[in-house]
Amino acid sequence: MFDRGEQHIELLKATIAFEHASLRAILLLNGGASIAALTFVGNSSAREVNFYLGSALAGWLIGLLLFGLGTQLAYKSQFHFLKALRRSEDAADAKGTNFEDPNDKVEEVASKRAESRCHNIKGWRYRTATHICTGFSLVCFILGSALAIWWLFSAASQDSLKSINPPTAAESIETPR
Repeated sequence: MFDRGEQHIELLKATIAFEHASLRAILLLNGGASIAALTFVGNSSAREVNFYLGSALAGWLIGLLLFGLGTQLAYKSQFHFLKALRRSEDAADAKGTNFEDPNDKVEEVASKRAESRCHNIKGWRYRTATHICTGFSLVCFILGSALAIWWLFSAASQDSLKSINPPTAAESIETPR
């Protein structure tokens, strides 16, 4: 059976693994979309980047920047949670220690608990900021994807209109060399 300290550590490991998996998915979405769009433009005959595709690429790149920021914030979150856990263990250890003056014991335990609460609050703030970055990164991916789809359909409709409408008389006259 686990004791309380081992349960905290296992919970911390599971939380870290979950955050890594969610951040990895965001990296793959935004990075993969950016690479796919650049590959598509590089292989197309037009090789032009209009407003929609440029905005889509900008959205995906902003999503990647938010991913990097979210990764740093997740690291800081876990750092503070671990510090809070260590300070609460220090407070429990100090509780069992014999001090010459009983007031010293109370003050040290209270100090360690206060530090633990402070780091726990910081950890939750960093975790909330991580979730906000993650959410905005997903929004950037969705907006970038919508703009890329709009670009594809507008480019496809322009190509289909060119093939349907025959050239006018002015367009069909060749200029002599």
